[in-house]
Amino acid sequence: MSLRDAQRGLGALLEIDVQIDRRRQQIAALDPGTTLASSYRVSKPEADKLRAEANVLAAAQKDAELALASVEEKIKSTSDKLYSGKVTSPRELEDLQAGIDALGRQKATLEEELLVHMEATAVAEKAAKSAEIGVAKIARAYRTLKDTNTKREAELLAEIKALEPKRKPLVAAIGDKVLIKKYELIRERKGGAGAAHMTWDRTCTACGVMVNGTTVNAVTDGLVLATCEHCSRILLPG
Repeated sequence: MSLRDAQRGLGALLEIDVQIDRRRQQIAALDPGTTLASSYRVSKPEADKLRAEANVLAAAQKDAELALASVEEKIKSTSDKLYSGKVTSPRELEDLQAGIDALGRQKATLEEELLVHMEATAVAEKAAKSAEIGVAKIARAYRTLKDTNTKREAELLAEIKALEPKRKPLVAAIGDKVLIKKYELIRERKGGAGAAHMTWDRTCTACGVMVNGTTVNAVTDGLVLATCEHCSRILLPG
């Protein structure tokens, strides 16, 4: 095989390898969800803390409601006894009325306390729910991202799997085992591809470094199979 043919063969192989490498880079560039995971780790404990605080306040409100209900029941029971007609002793009637008055004052105090509990519980519940909604939103976004990444990675791997068999006949067509070994070693060491084209302005397309004029002319004229002095990839005509 002539040097020109070898260059063309490597060019065809390079085209496949660039496509494969592009897909591998896309896989590597998929967002792993680090930011979302970090946000979740911060937000979840805070939401749990707010929920715990809301639960404590709700329990306190419930206790206040039960205490008020108990006093109201006592007032009703005492009032029923007072007005039942069964109690006739003036002193006993006076004591019952005094008890009702005392219970009334206790009820008023409990009602005020209950209002305070209800306001605090409402504020805490609102904060807890808001935090929980935020955490749920982050969790959904993370699951969606992971599902999207899994699907996209599978697509890219399938494309790579479809491209890889195309290398074999190209390698066979080149035939030069020494050249192929050199190309594969460079490809393995550098990643992606073992060769690179030169642009019209004498730049290596792999590393972006300018190739010296003598090398450019020799490669372009098919006189030598040279490598880039910077990235060591085999240089091919543009």
